[in-house]
Amino acid sequence: RRVPSRVSALPRRSMLGTLRLPSGPLARQPSRSLHLLFGACGIPHPSKAAKGGEDAFFCDEAKGTFGVADGVGGSASAFVDPGEFSRALLRSCDERLDGSCEALRAVLAGTAQRLREAPVAGSSTLLVGQLEPEGATLRLLNIGDCGAMLLRPAARRFRAGGTVAWPRVVLRTTAGADAHLQDQAPLHTSAVAQVLRTAEQTHYFNCPYQLDGEMEQAADADEVRATARVGDVLLVATDGVLDNLFDSALQMEARATGRLQ
Repeated sequence: RRVPSRVSALPRRSMLGTLRLPSGPLARQPSRSLHLLFGACGIPHPSKAAKGGEDAFFCDEAKGTFGVADGVGGSASAFVDPGEFSRALLRSCDERLDGSCEALRAVLAGTAQRLREAPVAGSSTLLVGQLEPEGATLRLLNIGDCGAMLLRPAARRFRAGGTVAWPRVVLRTTAGADAHLQDQAPLHTSAVAQVLRTAEQTHYFNCPYQLDGEMEQAADADEVRATARVGDVLLVATDGVLDNLFDSALQMEARATGRLQ
């Protein structure tokens, strides 16, 4: 990880969300046709475990909001704890994502204002998102090399075991894209089509786009949207996961959890 050209180890932080029809208290929210059920896990690098690692995440089922941030370890050489910045960044985003349809860039602008008023040293990558309260639009805003995949159950035929539900992935987006992504059919029976996959933003190898207290690179964030369906699985993770597991391996893990049926 570089800021720029300083290296740190790879922490791991990931989140898995499943889309379901509202039930229980959420069913009493008449405007929400779908909601996200979350599971989250953080495994910091052993040398950083005592301080809780340098990554952060939040998720709120009632609001349908979520985010991950990866504190850039290069700033540690300046005696700064990158984890403090990533947690401050997400804390502000969480407070501003109130479950309404407010633009994600406006949320980021409000966060930038807070960090200017109460500076926190360090820098971080960021991915935040929201399932809109009306309809089934999933919106994501990404800066750096965190990533998100939207997986969709689809029949896939295996020579041994017959036909099973298999996680299809969504189209990989290009930098700067703001597009509605459409489900694609497999090229053949053994292929796995892509549904949604955000693109990494890097200056060069191991030096991602990142936000600091000045938030100067906020304007470079990718903003993408996709239409979600009941039963979709959303995987959001930092590069500690995505640099160490191929997308196909993550699809297999999602299938193994039994969430894609």
